[in-house]
Amino acid sequence: MAADTAYREHAATCPACTITAPGPACRDGRRAYESFSDLQAAYLTKLNQN
Repeated sequence: MAADTAYREHAATCPACTITAPGPACRDGRRAYESFSDLQAAYLTKLNQN
């Protein structure tokens, strides 16, 4: 949840990023979004294994 919150806070103040995707040229947004995406994928994978 912290990764999601971090990305949402970034997107709220970054003119290049939206709530659903980082701006193509925004390194900070891309990094935060990828962190969230990776953690989300790991969580969903773990749920599907049980």
